[in-house]
Amino acid sequence: MTVEHPSRKARATARATCKRAATSPMGARDCPTAREPRLRSADDVAAYLAVAVLSVYRLLRTGRLRGHKVGGQWRISDDAVSQFLEEEINVPRKRKSRK
Repeated sequence: MTVEHPSRKARATARATCKRAATSPMGARDCPTAREPRLRSADDVAAYLAVAVLSVYRLLRTGRLRGHKVGGQWRISDDAVSQFLEEEINVPRKRKSRK
């Protein structure tokens, strides 16, 4: 019984895919599936953003963070998380006036 090894081209493609995955907002831990958009749970997103899970649910409910309900659970793509972060960075904050 012989074991087939991946070709050089396949290995080079896998390395390039992993490098692209390393620049994703959630890191390279999903390197083998980097070609497909990764859907994360609200718990994963909360851990990444360092906020409470209830805050993630509030962001989803108000529409500030895009997500989809699948089987009663929220799923959020990496693209939605990075878009949310970009929008939040560029939003001017209201300053309280001092009296």
